[in-house]
Amino acid sequence: MFQTIEWESKVRWIDGDKVIVLPKDLILEGEAIRIVQDKWGEISIHPTSPEGIETLKIFGPFADWVDDEVP
Repeated sequence: MFQTIEWESKVRWIDGDKVIVLPKDLILEGEAIRIVQDKWGEISIHPTSPEGIETLKIFGPFADWVDDEVP
């Protein structure tokens, strides 16, 4: 069953860009990502490189997972 994991991290400035420091135990393969900020301000990171997309297959289709937070 899927389990949500949260990490604390830092935002750093490098050459005028904000850089998010990802924890080393976070699973994120490849170097290409898509960053989405929704209307509530929440930010999510999605891999877009071929190896990143391939790694997502380990988790299977999310639609089939049971959400234990919904009554």
